[in-house]
Formats: sequence, structure tokens, C-alpha cells
Amino acid sequence: MVDRRPVAATQYERSTAITHHYDREVSGEAIVSLLAVPAIVGDGVRAVLYVGERVATQFGGDIVRRTVSAAQNLAWEFTVAAEVERRVSELRQAAALSAAADAPSRERQEVREAAAELRELSRVVQDPELLARIDAIGRLLLPAPTELVAPRLSPREVDMVTQLALGRRNSQIAEALGLTEATVKAYVSSAMHKLDASSRFEAVAAARRAGIVA
Repeated sequence: MVDRRPVAATQYERSTAITHHYDREVSGEAIVSLLAVPAIVGDGVRAVLYVGERVATQFGGDIVRRTVSAAQNLAWEFTVAAEVERRVSELRQAAALSAAADAPSRERQEVREAAAELRELSRVVQDPELLARIDAIGRLLLPAPTELVAPRLSPREVDMVTQLALGRRNSQIAEALGLTEATVKAYVSSAMHKLDASSRFEAVAAARRAGIVA
């Protein structure tokens, strides 16, 4: 943790380069060689991954690379979780402000856009518990109406919203559907108007709530 880099002890009990604070735990598992790899987030170490062998061994490059990769993936999950927590906190504050001011349209719009952005962020989260929390916050901020009337979009407008849900730009949509960018822009604008959305994120969120796109 101090060196912020992978460290290995071929003969753990005899090593003079470690603290030996965990000798009882290590010897209890009959571990002879130990590899430690830190998961670094920002300026700090959030976790340490260990690989142990019950025989004296020099850890090969493949083992080190795979453990380093696992530590980097874990650090990424920590980073995503922290970002989710930050955005959830902002959403809660925005929701509280919106309720206190009787939900003026501008603040309500910001909450809806933030909720849609949070949903997009959930695409990179792999932790099931974290995904469930994101979904719960989204439902709390934007509860489904008791009687939802789906906007009537034309087939082409549905195509546009589907493409927007995939994160594609107008030029990419035009290429995928064989249309001009001007035509795509017109369809997107029409779909957003029918969905009462002022941004692409909000249009996708509204279409998903209405069951128009998955």
C-alpha cells in the first residue's frame, strides 16, 4: 500500500521487506509465497488483492499481469460506484429543491435529465446491488404515472429514438438508416416534441417509460 505497486515475497516468513502484521493468518493457510497488488483509486489504495502459494515460487509474468488487470478492474468499479453516489446525491438535492418550490418546470426538467443520465451510467455498472440502487433512485425521482398514455410516434420517429438510445449521433443515424442528416434532425426534433423532451437523454427516458423502446 505504501509503494502503490505489486510486491511479492517468495519466502514470506523470512522476508525482511514486509511488516509481518499478518503472520498468523498467512501461516494458518500454510502460505509460503505471497503476491500483493493494490487497487488504486485517485490518490489512495482502496483494496489489495493477494495471490498465495503453499510452495516457494517466483510469480510468473502471466500471474502478475492477470492480478494487476483484476486490480485495475476493481479500481474501475470503485470509481464508477463513487460517481454513481455523487450523482445520486445531486439528484436527491435537486428533487428536494424541486419539491420545495412546487416542482417548477425548469427544475423538474433538470431532474428528469439527470435521471436519464444516471440510467445511461448504469450501462457500465456490473454490480447487481449497485444497479438495483440506481433503478430504485430513478423510480423514486421519476415515478411512473398511474395512467401512462404513450405518445404516438411514427415508425421513423421510433427508429430515431431507438438510435438515440444507442448513443448515436445524427451522422451515425443517417448512415445507419440511409437518410440525410437534415432528415434525421427533423425526425428527432419531431419525436422530442411528441415526447415533451428538451434533450436527447430526456427523450430516451420518456420513450422507455412509455414502453416505446427497451
